[in-house]
Amino acid sequence: MEKNNCPDHPEFLLSSESSPIFIELRNDVIKRIEHERICYIYVECTCSTFYLDDDSRFNSLKPLREIQKMLPPDFFRIHRNYIVNSMKISELRVKERNIILTNGKQLPVSFRN
Repeated sequence: MEKNNCPDHPEFLLSSESSPIFIELRNDVIKRIEHERICYIYVECTCSTFYLDDDSRFNSLKPLREIQKMLPPDFFRIHRNYIVNSMKISELRVKERNIILTNGKQLPVSFRN
């Protein structure tokens, strides 16, 4: 298990060996999050934010490419800043180059030529 620190945000413990992600909060409480609850992960600068299906979110300093290696194969990198849970996609809009999640959130998609 690896430990990551994100200034002014919770700490994350990520494990590639088991299904859940364990999140260590500032008050020494470790919260278990099932992969199925993750809608998408977004990175801005050096901080990755996990968005869950109950509208909660958590932060980590782990780069998106390393997070992707720890997730099951139903998670896709759709953009340099996003990883999405394919089970949370309701539609792909090819012309607009975006996807719509089951919660209504719209995310950009990069298409390579």
